[in-house]
Amino acid sequence: MSDDGAASDPGQADSAGPDHASVEAAWLRFQAQLRAGEVTDLEGFLSTQPSPLQQPLRELAEQVAAIKRDVGLPDEDVDVTALLGGSADPGLTLSLGSVETGGTHDVDELLEQLASESGFASRYEIERRIEGGGFGDIMRVWDRRLKRVLAMKIMKLPQGERSGPSEAARAVWRFHAEALVTAQLDHPGILPVHDIGVETKGLVYFTMKYVRGRRNLRRIFEMVSRGEEGWTVNRAVGALLRVCEAVAYAHSKQVLHRDIKPANIMVGQYGETYLLDWGLARRLGEDEHPLVAGSLPALMADLADLADLAAGPAPEPAPEPAPAPEPEPEPEPEPEPEPEPAAEGQQRGAAPAGADPSQFVEVESWLFSRDGKIMGTPPYMSPEQARGEVDRVDQHSDIYSLGAILYHLLTGRTPFVEPGERPFPFVVLMRVRAGALQPLAQLVPDAPPSLVEICERAMAREPAARFETAADMARALEDYLEDISEAREEARLQAQRASKINELLVQMLASADPRRAQGQDVTVLQVLDQFSERIEQGIGGLPLDEAALRGTIGSVYKELGRHEPARTHLEAALALYDEHLGLAHHETLAAGTELAVLQRVMGSLDASEHLLDEIRDVQTERLGADHLDTLRTLVVLAETLRRGRQGRLREVESLLQRVLDGRRTQLGDEHVETLTAMNRLAMVKWDLDRSDPQALRLLRDAVEGLRRVVGERHPETLAAMNDLASQLQHSGHFEEAEQLLQISLEGLREVLGPDHLETIMSLANLGWLFNRRGKLVKAEATLRQAVEQQRRVQGDDSSDLLVYLNNLAKTLQAMGRCEDAAAMLEDVVERARRRSDGPNWHVARFQHNLAECLIVLGQQGRARRLLTEALDQLRAVLPDGHAFTHETLAALRRLDGSAGADPGADGSQA
Repeated sequence: MSDDGAASDPGQADSAGPDHASVEAAWLRFQAQLRAGEVTDLEGFLSTQPSPLQQPLRELAEQVAAIKRDVGLPDEDVDVTALLGGSADPGLTLSLGSVETGGTHDVDELLEQLASESGFASRYEIERRIEGGGFGDIMRVWDRRLKRVLAMKIMKLPQGERSGPSEAARAVWRFHAEALVTAQLDHPGILPVHDIGVETKGLVYFTMKYVRGRRNLRRIFEMVSRGEEGWTVNRAVGALLRVCEAVAYAHSKQVLHRDIKPANIMVGQYGETYLLDWGLARRLGEDEHPLVAGSLPALMADLADLADLAAGPAPEPAPEPAPAPEPEPEPEPEPEPEPEPAAEGQQRGAAPAGADPSQFVEVESWLFSRDGKIMGTPPYMSPEQARGEVDRVDQHSDIYSLGAILYHLLTGRTPFVEPGERPFPFVVLMRVRAGALQPLAQLVPDAPPSLVEICERAMAREPAARFETAADMARALEDYLEDISEAREEARLQAQRASKINELLVQMLASADPRRAQGQDVTVLQVLDQFSERIEQGIGGLPLDEAALRGTIGSVYKELGRHEPARTHLEAALALYDEHLGLAHHETLAAGTELAVLQRVMGSLDASEHLLDEIRDVQTERLGADHLDTLRTLVVLAETLRRGRQGRLREVESLLQRVLDGRRTQLGDEHVETLTAMNRLAMVKWDLDRSDPQALRLLRDAVEGLRRVVGERHPETLAAMNDLASQLQHSGHFEEAEQLLQISLEGLREVLGPDHLETIMSLANLGWLFNRRGKLVKAEATLRQAVEQQRRVQGDDSSDLLVYLNNLAKTLQAMGRCEDAAAMLEDVVERARRRSDGPNWHVARFQHNLAECLIVLGQQGRARRLLTEALDQLRAVLPDGHAFTHETLAALRRLDGSAGADPGADGSQA
C-alpha cells in the first residue's frame, strides 16, 4: 500500500533557481545596506550578488511594488527587516516566541521524565522514513510489544541561526505540547497518540496510528483536477466535511488548530480523513507556556509592522558610501522532487503548458516574524491572523481556513496565488490583509452555487459574518451532498445500462470456466484465443470494462491449464483495477487473489505470498479478520505456504483452523466452503502427523458432506476424494483408495479436462498406489504419463513435477533399475535445492530416497552424508516424532549397523 501524500519540505531549492529562503535573506541584506547608506538602489546591490540571485531579487521587488499599488500605499521601500526580523526564513518550521535566559529548566525536567519512562530501544523498530516536515520526521515503526505498525514523529532540532539552547527548548516544548493536545482529542478525524518518549539520540518522539495509502489533501485536489482514481469535487467535499467535523470536535474542547491547510489533512486509502499537525494549536482562554508564547507584545508589534507596510523615514545619504561588502556565500541548494526543471526559454516560476499550476506553488511555507515566530501559512490564514490581532483569533479563524481550502478545491488554485506564480510568503500575507482575492464567480462561473455560498460565507472578512461553528459548516456541506444524491443515482443507473452489453459478454466468456460448465462445452478454447487477440488490439471501451474482460479471460485460461496467457490477462486486469479503483477496492483485491493463485500454480511462490500478505492486510483492516473475503484469502495463502520452500506447516495449520472456525460460525457446517476448509485442514494435519486419526476422520467427513451438498461430480468433491485416497493408501486401505482414485480421475477428466493440474495429480496418485500394491509396470506407465502431462502444462521446474519424478524413481528402484532411479533422483535433488532457500522437508525426502539408491549401488559414504543432511533438515522443520524423521533416522542406523546409536544428531558424522 503506498505513502505518496508527503509534502516536500518547505523552503527547498527550486530546480529553476535559488530557493525562497536564499532570496529573502539577500533581500534582508539589501534593506540593511539601504538603511545604512551602503547602497542607494537595488541595481547597485545586485552588482555585489551572485548571478543566480539577481533575477529572483528583481522579481521580488516587482511583487512588493505590485502589492503596494494594489492596496494603495505610497511607492516607498518596505523595511523587510522590520517586517520579518533578521531570522526570517519562510522555509523553516520552528516554535513561537522567545525564551528568557534560564527558561530551559522546565524542558530539562521534562526530558529527564520522558527518558526515564521511555522504552524506545526495546519496544520500537524503525522500518523507514515516511516524510519530513518542519517540526519533525515521520517514520514507519514496528511496535514489538503490541505487534503492530505505527507512525512515529521524531522531533527535529532547530538548525542555522535558530539552533541555540533556547530555540531547542522551545522546539521540545512545542513538540511535547503537540503530542499532549493531540492525545486529548479523541475523534475519528484526529490520529490517536499512543506513546511519547525520548529516542536513542535524545530526541523527543511520539507514536500514533499508521494510516495506509495516505495522501494529503493537496495531492487529492490534483487528482480531482485530473480525474484520477475516481476523485471528483463532490468526493473531495466529503473529505472536507469530515475535516469540519474534526475541527468542530476540537473547538468543543476549546482547542484551536490555527494552521489548517491541505498539507495538514490526510486521506487514507479507505477514505478515512485526518487533521494533522497540531503544533500551533492553542486552548481558548489559556495563556501559552512561556517557552511557547515568548514576548506577546513583540509578536503583536511585528504584525503591526506588517499592517502599516510603510518603511518610515528614508535614510539620509552618507557622504561617502561604504564599500559594498563581499557577497555572502549562498547555501548549496538541495534537490527538490517537484516541480520539474524549467524547459529552455521558460520563465522562472511559470508553469509549463498543460501542467497543474498547484504543482508550482509553494503552499507549504510558513511565514516568520522577527525572532523566528511562526504566524501560520499565509494562503489559508484568516485576515485577523494576518493582521496580528491575537485577541480576535478564535474558532472563526479556523473556519476561515476551512473556507480557503474549499476555495482551493473549487478553483484548482491556492488562494491569493496566481497560476504559475511562486510568490514569497510575506507577499501572500500582504494580499490576505488587503483582501485581494479573486471572486469565485469570475474564476469558476459553473461552480455549484451552494458550494460557492458556503465558501464565501466561511471566508467572510469579518469573523461574525462567517459560520458560527465548524459544525454549522459541516451541516451545510452535508446538505449539499444530500441534494446531489438523486442526480448521482441517476448517473449511476445510466452507466449501468451503458455497460449491459459488456456484462453479457463477460457472462458468455465465464461460461467457458470448466468449474462452472463441469464438462459441458469446454471446447471454446479456440474462440477464447481469438477473443484474446482482439482484446490485445484494444476494445475502445472504459478501463474498468477492459479489466473485467481480462479478469474473466485470465481465470478461464487458468482453469484450462493455459498459464502464460492467463498471467498476461490477470496481470493486466490487476493493474487496471489498481490504477482506477485503488488497492483497497474489492474488485482489485479479487483480481489480486486470482493472480496470486496462478503464481502459486506456476511455482512463483514468493511472489504469490507477497501479494497475498498485502491483500490480507488490506482486508483485515477494511473488512475485519473474520470477514468471508479475508478468510478466503487465508485459504489461498495457506496453500501457498504449504507448497513453499520452508517448513511452515504449523503456521498453515493455524491459518486453516481459523478459516474453518470462521466459516462454521458464519456459514454453518453444511456449506461447501466450510467442507473444503475441513478437507484442507485435514491434509495439513496428515502432513504433520501421518498417524493422526483426526486427519482421516476429518477427510471422511468432508467427502461425505460435499457429496450431500454439491454432489459427487463437483470438482471440490472429486478433489477431496483424491486427498482421502492418499491417506487411505498410506494406512494400507488399498482397495478403497484405488476405488476412490478411479472415480476421482474419471470425474476430473470429464469435468476439468485431462491437462488440468487436479486431474494430473489424481493420475500421479493412482500411479503411486499401483507401486504400493506391487503393480510396478502399471505404476511406471501411469507415473510417466503424469510426468509428461505435468511438463506440458507447467514446464520442467514445478514442485509437483519433482514429486512425480521422485515417485517414478522409487518405482524404478523397486523394479531393480537403481542406476536409472539414482540418475533421476540426482536431478530431482539438484533442482529442489535450487528452489529452496533453507531447510525443506521435500528436499530431505528426495535426499533420503537418493541415499537408499546409492546404498544399493555401494556408495555408502555419500549415502551417509545425504541421510545426515536430510535428518538435520527434517528436525529443523517438522515437529518432534514425525514419521519422516523416524524413517531417515532408521535408515542411518541400518547403514551404521547400530540400533542404539543416533548418528547425525548433531551433524558430526556427516
